[in-house]
Amino acid sequence: SPTPSPGDQTGAWGGDRVMLFSQELGELTMYRATPDGLESVWTRRTSVEPTLLETDAGGALVHWASGRGGFIERVSVEDGSAVWSSEALEELTSGMSDRAPGTPPMTHDRGEFLAPIDGAVSPRSMIHAIGEQTLVLSDRAGRVLAIDTQSGRELWRRRTRLARVFDLDVGAGVVALGGEALREGGSVPMIVALDARTGEVISPIEGVSAQVRWVRVGGTGDLIGGLSGAVVSMNVVEGRVNWVMTGLATEESLGAFLFDETIVIIDADRELWVGNSDEGRLNALELDTRGRVRPSGGVFARALGERLLIAGAGGVAMFERDGTITGVDAVDTTGDMLPPVVTRDAVVLLERTADGGRLGARLHLLGVDSARLIASHEIAAYDTPTGVACVDGHVLVSVGGATMVVPAPAGADR
Repeated sequence: SPTPSPGDQTGAWGGDRVMLFSQELGELTMYRATPDGLESVWTRRTSVEPTLLETDAGGALVHWASGRGGFIERVSVEDGSAVWSSEALEELTSGMSDRAPGTPPMTHDRGEFLAPIDGAVSPRSMIHAIGEQTLVLSDRAGRVLAIDTQSGRELWRRRTRLARVFDLDVGAGVVALGGEALREGGSVPMIVALDARTGEVISPIEGVSAQVRWVRVGGTGDLIGGLSGAVVSMNVVEGRVNWVMTGLATEESLGAFLFDETIVIIDADRELWVGNSDEGRLNALELDTRGRVRPSGGVFARALGERLLIAGAGGVAMFERDGTITGVDAVDTTGDMLPPVVTRDAVVLLERTADGGRLGARLHLLGVDSARLIASHEIAAYDTPTGVACVDGHVLVSVGGATMVVPAPAGADR
């Protein structure tokens, strides 16, 4: 069954339930799929728009965008009640100093600063990462805390040595933050590694060779950082560098996907490069996505066994782990694609179209093993589609303030 991406307002559980938010009605509703269509399980009235962060078998983590930064809540899948709710996000960090340790007086940021990838950000704005039953929240000024996703219990909070946070990740028991400290002589690139369940400092890596753009945590707990001009792998426990990669792919890179020992790096032009993260080796040539990843659009990657599914605004391509292309969709696109939904047997694409000024969409069903086109279905829409999900043989399309329910083309996972 599909799992929604962070930020989606539609999510499916176990293949037969879906939670939808209606902005027009101000209702959050859980539906169950039945032979006759979707049946309401519960409805919750709300004037605040939710953002779905994560789902599991028992509930969902939702961010409610109210005042003072909003708050995080775990919503029960059974009845929509709040299992737990956090304080307002601005209050979560209020007890920690605005100024990072070692920052000279009067030099910490009071207004916006520039993050290498995200652009202008406020020191009080929050970013998050979720992994291993741990929700990690950090403001851009380096104040961090962790919450147990099941109980809502605060695990720890820490004022790090970072004065500016550019990126955050969690995995393999490690929280990684990349950014910079402020010193008398100016800014100093820094990466901080913390224990995900205790908040104890594993390793503060100061004096990194170049500005930190992004960070990822590998399956063994090693940290991979995208710097200006290089990508580096570090053993955070021993405080040593495993390898350094330089070249066209690593120059001002935008991020990376990690799948076991496979790394896929997104370069400055949104070209993709695949390699081995254990050895610090990239293929000599970028992935040939046959135009499926476009410079102006987003990138989606997922491991399907020993293969990689790569999708962008132009469609889907499949690759072996060594970068050999094994399949590409046969969809003749005229619009742009939303991120795909991957089910057990198929990949579902929603293409947004505008034929002669008339808004619409096309649903495309692809084979999950080869990206072979199985079926396509035209949809008339009165507004621009913004989201797609699958539940028990139905495709749900968010359009304006409504959700269209369309029977999946023959061959879809049920």
